[in-house]
Amino acid sequence: MQVTEARIYPTDEDIVRAYVTIAFDNWLMIREIKVIRSTTGHFVSMPAKKQKDGTHRQLAYLANAQTRRMIQ
Repeated sequence: MQVTEARIYPTDEDIVRAYVTIAFDNWLMIREIKVIRSTTGHFVSMPAKKQKDGTHRQLAYLANAQTRRMIQ
């Protein structure tokens, strides 16, 4: 699977540095990926939805470390 398109939307927020939309092989698109700034550098946070009880449920997640490295 290859990244065929990536759109980066920078923000002025303190922690969230950008929102990203990525397309894989021109058939799968994931929106609302966050680029987060931490004390150790930047990392990618996949989209999640806040539940009524206050917890968050992952809407999309990376199945393995190789895919995470490719996106980061």
